[in-house]
Amino acid sequence: MPGAALGCSAAMSAVPKQTPTFPPPAATDWRAQELLLVRELLGLNRGRTVLSDGVQPAGGFRTASMRPAYGLTPEEVACGVFAWGEGITWRVLASGLPAIGQDVDAEPLFLFRTGRRAQLPPEAVALIALPIAVNGATVGVLGCHRIRSRQRHLNDDLALLRILATLTGQLLQLERVSQSQATVLLLGESGTGKELFARAVHLASGRRVRPFIKVNCSAIPETLFESGLFGHERGAFTGATVARAGWFEQAVGGTLFLDEIGELPLALQAKLLRTLQEGTLLRLGGTREIQADVRLVAATNRDLAREVQAGHFRQDLYYRLNVIPIRLPSLRERREDVRPLALHFVSRANQSHQRNVYLDPGALARLEAHAWPGNIRELGNLIERLVLLADHPQVSAEALERFMPEVVLPLPPASQAAGVGASELQGTPAGGVRDYQRAGSHSVAVLQAALSRHNGNQTMAAQSLGLTLRQFSYRLRKAGLR
Repeated sequence: MPGAALGCSAAMSAVPKQTPTFPPPAATDWRAQELLLVRELLGLNRGRTVLSDGVQPAGGFRTASMRPAYGLTPEEVACGVFAWGEGITWRVLASGLPAIGQDVDAEPLFLFRTGRRAQLPPEAVALIALPIAVNGATVGVLGCHRIRSRQRHLNDDLALLRILATLTGQLLQLERVSQSQATVLLLGESGTGKELFARAVHLASGRRVRPFIKVNCSAIPETLFESGLFGHERGAFTGATVARAGWFEQAVGGTLFLDEIGELPLALQAKLLRTLQEGTLLRLGGTREIQADVRLVAATNRDLAREVQAGHFRQDLYYRLNVIPIRLPSLRERREDVRPLALHFVSRANQSHQRNVYLDPGALARLEAHAWPGNIRELGNLIERLVLLADHPQVSAEALERFMPEVVLPLPPASQAAGVGASELQGTPAGGVRDYQRAGSHSVAVLQAALSRHNGNQTMAAQSLGLTLRQFSYRLRKAGLR
């Protein structure tokens, strides 16, 4: 029988002790939770995550070991160590391709390393092994046993397992980032989940029991930003009747998340750079340096390199922030995620609002075909609106259509020549979800004209331009208008 290949003791003695590339299982409970999902959602037993232990200095000898597993005893897990070239595990690690063994009894590469055949169910048992990748390199394998004669189709199990394997790779990358103290710069369009990623970095780090302070740089008036960020002493300005700790001090020992850092005024960029370099801050009106042990995570939807070239962002601060840049792709770049995200949002909205709405295959296909200019935020908002307002539990593509945002039409040349924006002509899309607009998307003349038409009412003027009130007010301040 193939299982008689190598005994556990022989295999273990042949493997030199390694220094793991990744933290031990105790520091990464999320891996065990992910494997529990395999058991709870699919009913598959004996699952494991096998990760490469790195390169042995002498001779390039490599191993992989289980971290963690379920359905196996601690002794069996200890036996789950594989040398280079051994079994299906290393075939997947070497090729980066999934492997499906329809019958472990007929698969010569299946080693029965963690147990004998008699411990498995008597019917035919299949093995599923999927690659786990970080930055395009295969670093591990997600594997599980499956009774072959199941009523549920094998492809259904594979679809969910592929998502879990992808998630594992993303979390492993997040784990490496979180364990360092370096500044993280999150790049991506509005709605791609930058705040959620920043929180995940914080929660996966040693700072997770300390504060996570979020600041939206685009929503703070320039006159209030310095005291808000660094704090102020009593009497520092008119109205400063008491001393106040700023966001940096509030985040000491934890993480400060500066969202939309591209909107930070130039005058404050120099002060932020000094605080990051020195690890100290000076309150407005203060004379005493204050220690600031804070990990900074910054985010922007701007191209900061171009902002530096244009003189709108300090080059030295850009280099200080760009230590660990992480780009979050737009939803249209990963359409394969639309379906599982939509199903997640439907489930969450159904639970929140006590509804029982579900999407038929046609509706899911329609969602996948949309460009999603507002990314994950837009998708989540649309699904919640759909769950609340749907006429029937089953939502078809036709029923979904009335909730979908309208496509913004191209700007007529004559209007372009007149200096009028497309959103000026069309207003807010009927779907109620606005596309992202850059800070310089509307000229001063357009802003003034909108205010004039609506008798100075900023809310109505903003709506006529397809902007939020916050976006409209920010553009007024940048243009020097009141």
